[in-house]
Amino acid sequence: MIGLRALPASTGGVERHVEELGARLVERGHDVTAFVRNPSPDGARRSSCRGMEVRHVASVRTKHLETISHTALSAMHALTGEFDVVHYHSIGPGIVAPVTRWGSRAKVVLTVHGLDDQRSKWARPAQLVLLAARWMSERVPDVTVTDAAWMAAIYANNGCPAVHVRNGVSTNVSAIAARRRRPRPPGWRPSVLFVGRLVPEKRADLLVRAFAAVPGDARLVIVGDGSYTDRHATEVASLARRDRRVELVGTVHGPGLDARWEDAALFCLPSVVEGLPLSMLDAAGCGVPIVASDVPAHREILCHSAPGRLLVPPDEEAALAAALSDTLADLATADRGADRTRRHVLARYDWESTTDAIEAVYEIALARAGPALRDAS
Repeated sequence: MIGLRALPASTGGVERHVEELGARLVERGHDVTAFVRNPSPDGARRSSCRGMEVRHVASVRTKHLETISHTALSAMHALTGEFDVVHYHSIGPGIVAPVTRWGSRAKVVLTVHGLDDQRSKWARPAQLVLLAARWMSERVPDVTVTDAAWMAAIYANNGCPAVHVRNGVSTNVSAIAARRRRPRPPGWRPSVLFVGRLVPEKRADLLVRAFAAVPGDARLVIVGDGSYTDRHATEVASLARRDRRVELVGTVHGPGLDARWEDAALFCLPSVVEGLPLSMLDAAGCGVPIVASDVPAHREILCHSAPGRLLVPPDEEAALAAALSDTLADLATADRGADRTRRHVLARYDWESTTDAIEAVYEIALARAGPALRDAS
């Protein structure tokens, strides 16, 4: 597994995906190695995680070189002949997939977790590099995978028959949903919860501005930190200081995050670009009402706007404020709608099914002959 920051996962959908998938592959008898560039969340340099071997590979710690330097070195380390499949995660890391495809006997699988060239954290030159990486993702891997149907359709339109494999939902969401049904303690104040990196495309800044127009004593809790986006994170912090109801709590994981899901009145994700956000799957699985931007990724999970799962036009502050206000004004109706969403999501998104599908993908890749460039014209 190449393309992740650290294990165990603390933030980031890719890290969560690899941890949940890799652990289940190990349980089924596979040997799994994950290449990482950061220590574990507690600062330790662990050599294993849930049965996976973890190898630490260096990187150049700058915004534009960290991922590519780490990925290139990881790909070189993987040229040992010990691996049957090298599984790249995300378009950016996949730019070095030719090293594996033509430098070793290993088969190459690439999972596309989002269209990285559309992310506004990158300047135009970096976006052009990522656009080239997307072109390569259609041609170099033995099998290309997407975790969202809307992305699979884009790849199919470009002549690449990508395999759609859904993500899963955290295994503890049902327990959290059960605890949410208990009576709220005296003095409880409803909270709007945002969970994600503070990057421009997730629009935490828009959420803070919209929340200023929400009446009452509800709180806005923002969980997450920047990722080479100091200017944006500073802007969010500046906006938050204007409203005493807004709390910036940084990165939270494990039991601390579970407590946030349990306490939340609703979850809000106003992104303009997403792949298939695990935070939204977790919110839905916990039975938390959702207010989100109407973008393909969110519509794929929520299907349509309804009580407990409101979709609003992207980048429209007034519409977002109205949706937040309406949901907070009638939480009983929102909770009933959220319970219907919970049942729908739990029936469709399951890590065991994800692992079944990825095992089948590996078999397809291993059956392919030769290192020829795949035609995606």
